[in-house]
Amino acid sequence: MLRLEERWFINFYKTSENMIPFLLELASLDFNIVQASHVEDLKYVARWWKETCLAENLPFARDRIATKVNALVTTIDDVYDVFGTLDELQIFTNVVQRWNIDELDKLPDNMKMCYFALDNFINEVAGDAFEE
Repeated sequence: MLRLEERWFINFYKTSENMIPFLLELASLDFNIVQASHVEDLKYVARWWKETCLAENLPFARDRIATKVNALVTTIDDVYDVFGTLDELQIFTNVVQRWNIDELDKLPDNMKMCYFALDNFINEVAGDAFEE
């Protein structure tokens, strides 16, 4: 199965009559591990991109994705460092790690906005990759 379709398949499989909980959990864990790896890679790339100063010194450099990644990472980092309570951060972490919006209503609006911004960005990058 293509990684780009994995999240869709997991959501679809949850509602299947023949769903096997163990397999669903394994698929979810695999998806979360891969997503965590991607987040770490994006943090590394964003840090590297910023350190190169290419976008500043070469106005033609295309830094749209790097800019978005950096903005998201910084904002979410601030949510953890400054804004969220421990309970809210545990819920937020669970929502992001599992891409499970069931608990999203327990979060303040600005944390919901962070989640949706991250979700939209991931979908945008996946869509761009799929088109290529």
